[in-house]
Amino acid sequence: MAVRLIPLNDRVLKNDGAPASDGSYKFYLAGSTTPVTVYSDRGLTSSLGSSVPIDAEGYPTYVNVWGADDVSYKIGIQATGYNDGAEKFFDYAAVATSAVVDNSDTTPAFKNLLNNGGPSNWTGGTSFSNISGSAAAVEIADDWFFSQNGTASNAISRQTGDGQTARYAMRVGRPAASVSVETLRVYQALPTDNAYQCRGKTITVSFSLKKGADFSGGSVGVLIATGTTEGESGNLMATGGWGGFVTALSTTQAPSATSTRYQFSAALQSNIKEAGLQLSYTPTGTAGSNDWIQIEDTQWEVASAATDFAARPEPIEFLLGNLSPYARTLLDDVNAAAALATLGIGANRPYFRANKNGTNQTGIADITNTKVTFTTEAVDNGGYYDTTNSRWTPPAGPVQIEANVTITGTFVAGLECRAFIYKNGADFMRSSPSHTASTGGGTVSVSIMDVANGTDYYEIYVYGDVSSGTITVSGSTILSSFTGIWLG
Repeated sequence: MAVRLIPLNDRVLKNDGAPASDGSYKFYLAGSTTPVTVYSDRGLTSSLGSSVPIDAEGYPTYVNVWGADDVSYKIGIQATGYNDGAEKFFDYAAVATSAVVDNSDTTPAFKNLLNNGGPSNWTGGTSFSNISGSAAAVEIADDWFFSQNGTASNAISRQTGDGQTARYAMRVGRPAASVSVETLRVYQALPTDNAYQCRGKTITVSFSLKKGADFSGGSVGVLIATGTTEGESGNLMATGGWGGFVTALSTTQAPSATSTRYQFSAALQSNIKEAGLQLSYTPTGTAGSNDWIQIEDTQWEVASAATDFAARPEPIEFLLGNLSPYARTLLDDVNAAAALATLGIGANRPYFRANKNGTNQTGIADITNTKVTFTTEAVDNGGYYDTTNSRWTPPAGPVQIEANVTITGTFVAGLECRAFIYKNGADFMRSSPSHTASTGGGTVSVSIMDVANGTDYYEIYVYGDVSSGTITVSGSTILSSFTGIWLG
């Protein structure tokens, strides 16, 4: 695969702030002065040599400059009036994410093929409650995903590690008094390139594990799986849903009350294109206050036995966890629709927009919260919006909901009108009060981001204070609407 070497819109400025008008970018192997070839295309077929000129406005003459992702690069910039004319170097401006020395050597650039094995990075938050449900995949620590069937009942948090290597640990369990016996699953699928590096090899997975005082699962399931199709969701491991699915290892481990390191080895097939690790447990009975497992120092290495845990540098883990899977693919997308599909917004992501199809809703009582009906779907991806009941019941996961409602009536300047989002039949979020400036009415808007559990439903209500008569909600499709998108 390829990596972009010069950021888009990069510009070289002279010491006085004016654009450089000559000079070049020069490319070397990291840590050396050995020139290295770069390319104008991601396929690495159109060579630019080892330097790219700077144009009269200070920009590189080629917008796209690519290098191989199995090479670490040093970049030099030299131009009149820049850095007093001396070449300025940026060593390791791009760091190899895989290493291929020759056609027979697939030694990874990093020993640990899992990203964020610590886990150190928690971009999306450090605690989660009752997420997933209905087997939805939800990212917790960067590149680590959680899934639970049925109704969500879980408590996940970042904890201080036990001091072996990693700073933090990942705690996964049930909240106190939960009676859910749905399996709790944590998993990570390797990037495709890393899976290729394991072809025909023996790999060893190791991690530190301990249990809470009320752990009810008995043992922790350990699954190492592979497939022969690129880019499938790691959530499919649980059901064997990968193309060419193979269970390389499936076993259990009874955890201790103190953090203990375990290791498991498996021989992988020579044709794999995806691979992943899943840890899980199935709770029983009613949860006590400490029904959990805690995981840290997780490592996947090409070796017949575990070695000491080694994390990648934290900035690299952050970038890999938050940029690489999408950034590389989005560069291939030629239009907005393709980019939305890459990000999962499209055929695979529920969203809707509903309206009143031009029919006003009349007779709304004064100072009374009243449900607004939205009986027409402009779009309903996934079929989760109910036009009969004017409500949206999205799958489990984070959602964004918004509504605009335009009302008219005999308002006196200063009287109040509001819009509400109701959740499961109760007031959940309300707009700031809109005080009408004159007789007539106005538009009120309300929005919220929430985490749905798979059975939660959302509706829109309106309130108005008129001096006489009743209130009307405009049926215009551009003045009154109800929208939502599942962000999971």
